[in-house]
Amino acid sequence: MWIVYAFLPPLILSLILYCALSPKDNITINPGTKALLVISHPDDESMFFTPLLSHLKSQQGVATYILCLSTGDYGNVGFGDVRKAELYDAALSVHGIPNKRVIIRDEVDLRDGKRNRWSHIRISH
Repeated sequence: MWIVYAFLPPLILSLILYCALSPKDNITINPGTKALLVISHPDDESMFFTPLLSHLKSQQGVATYILCLSTGDYGNVGFGDVRKAELYDAALSVHGIPNKRVIIRDEVDLRDGKRNRWSHIRISH
């Protein structure tokens, strides 16, 4: 029973965030607008921002871009290239974002990891 209670707070928080951040159908974005989604790792676009990207895709004349700050590659085991390819594929096939509008940074100090701490100064540059 304790397992249910352990997962309940994150589940409730996830639900609240989903409801708060999900775009509403009545929000219209002006044609010619450019939208930039900044994510930490490949797969964040699909795991956390699919409702937003779907809404942007439904808006005529909105150009969506993705800036991914790392390839992930937790533990430096060589999955960075696989994750990059998956991001390009998901961006185009699922979200309708051409590869030329997806920028993926591949810098060692921005890799995924439990102990990695990203400097906000580093990210802002």
